[in-house]
Amino acid sequence: MTAPGPPAALQCVLEMVPPALADFLATDVRRDVERCDELLAGLAAAAAGEPFEAYGNVYELTADAGRAVLRNSHDPEADEIHLSLTAIVNLLRAWREAVLQASADAETDTARS
Repeated sequence: MTAPGPPAALQCVLEMVPPALADFLATDVRRDVERCDELLAGLAAAAAGEPFEAYGNVYELTADAGRAVLRNSHDPEADEIHLSLTAIVNLLRAWREAVLQASADAETDTARS
């Protein structure tokens, strides 16, 4: 028997982004709304001119007022991903909403059983 994949709400977001961004969401942000909120707060500070750095299981995210850069800290051969702040913020907001939806769906399924 194979392990089930991520809930549909999360899978939808993962399928819309390049593999490295999907890996960042799955490995470093995970299904953690608080982590999303921490990253979003840091990116808001970056938009206001404060440098921002965050470190996860695999990736390093840095941002300033103009852009965000995602680096794989375990693979020096991997290309950096350069994103606008708007793009990374929108991605994290979509992921956060998908996590909340997946949690709500799981609670509904539990209540039905």
